[in-house]
Amino acid sequence: MSSIFTKIIHGEIPCYKIYEDKLCFSFLSIDPHNLGHTLIVPKEEIGNILDLSDALMTHIFLVGKNIL
Repeated sequence: MSSIFTKIIHGEIPCYKIYEDKLCFSFLSIDPHNLGHTLIVPKEEIGNILDLSDALMTHIFLVGKNIL
């Protein structure tokens, strides 16, 4: 079963895309807490953020730093 994030990444659910590369996907939240509230998710489906490899977690944080 695909997660909602996988469905967004594959275009099955519409979004306003901010950034995409081979490892992660970034888009605006549909329920923002602040103007510009952006989510960055790995393209690899995981059950828990703690299951991310150190390299992928570092990559996601660097993407977040660069899209601010």
